[in-house]
Amino acid sequence: MGIPVPTRNRSYWLAAVFALLACAALLVDVPLSRYAATHSLVGDLRKVLDVSEVFAHGLGVLLILVTAAVLDPMRRPRLPRVAACAYGAGLVANLLKHFIPRIRPNAFDTTADVWTTFLSWRVPDVGSIDVLGRSAVQSFPSGHTATAVGLAFGLTWLYPRGRWLFASFAVLAALQRIQSSAHFLSDTLAAAAIGCVVSGWILRDSSVGRWIAAREAAGWRRGAGLVRPEV
Repeated sequence: MGIPVPTRNRSYWLAAVFALLACAALLVDVPLSRYAATHSLVGDLRKVLDVSEVFAHGLGVLLILVTAAVLDPMRRPRLPRVAACAYGAGLVANLLKHFIPRIRPNAFDTTADVWTTFLSWRVPDVGSIDVLGRSAVQSFPSGHTATAVGLAFGLTWLYPRGRWLFASFAVLAALQRIQSSAHFLSDTLAAAAIGCVVSGWILRDSSVGRWIAAREAAGWRRGAGLVRPEV
């Protein structure tokens, strides 16, 4: 059975939905972060969220890719494209942090207005960065969530039957960022939009996707004993 390639339009429409939800989430960012800071989860639910960060962490992504390479050598040449989805989305999100500085919930006075979380739309407030530390003003967007969404897209492309499982892992990873007061809800939704755009761009056989496809084809030619799946 062939591996479906998502249409770019579908990815972009989904990104637009997440972007609109991110704008709407600004209305509840502060009260939700206040609730997360004052109500800690206990028991297995807390453990599930803590563990889910592995799906959004760079090292965790690497371990997942290594596991897939060992267990499924037939699809090994396709793993670089999955890695590009995850790490590419995370890289774009981390770059944007430097242009839209926003105070993290764990460093923000939750009695203040949501707009005060943004130090500046263009030039970072150097004084605030010196006081809070650079990481404390890199809340928007969530790099972890963008990585998780990119990984979910890539793994779904590789293993379509697991689409809901991978999507659930990405949602749990985003919830972990909110519950730990590392990000606001809008940070995670904006990051999800980034993950959709980057993944849609990479998984299409055009531009960078075509370049990666050529590398995959070379991998199949070099792979001794590998049976190429129908595409």
